[in-house]
Amino acid sequence: MDESYIKMWWKATEIQKQKRPGHPEDWKWGDIYSDGEHTLVVVPDHFPIQGYIWLPRQDDLQAMLSGSDWGKASRFYEFIWGRNHKEITEYAEQFLSMEQLWLAFVMLELYHKQWCNGEWREEDDRYTERSSSAPQRR
Repeated sequence: MDESYIKMWWKATEIQKQKRPGHPEDWKWGDIYSDGEHTLVVVPDHFPIQGYIWLPRQDDLQAMLSGSDWGKASRFYEFIWGRNHKEITEYAEQFLSMEQLWLAFVMLELYHKQWCNGEWREEDDRYTERSSSAPQRR
């Protein structure tokens, strides 16, 4: 796991609220957690401790979204390519892995937040299209 991906997760408090450290009933086998330096995977009878955060897998992120798999794929495609479908949006282009890209997509879909200068911020259309004209809201 790269450092910037883990930082994005530390700041994704809306999603982190779904898993509470110290509450084994919230954790499931195979979940991945990090304290920013160490990463661990939950196995039976071993649960994360305070100071660790949940790092959802891609299937966990996809399960958070509503709609059919085809609907999710279509929205994800538009998230990457924008409405013109000709070139990758400036916003999507900043992410270096599919994990980062999916996290950014889920945060935008569910919480209307975008990753900007190391923080999750309320959605700002200027990050969604490359066009110099004012983009339409997503």
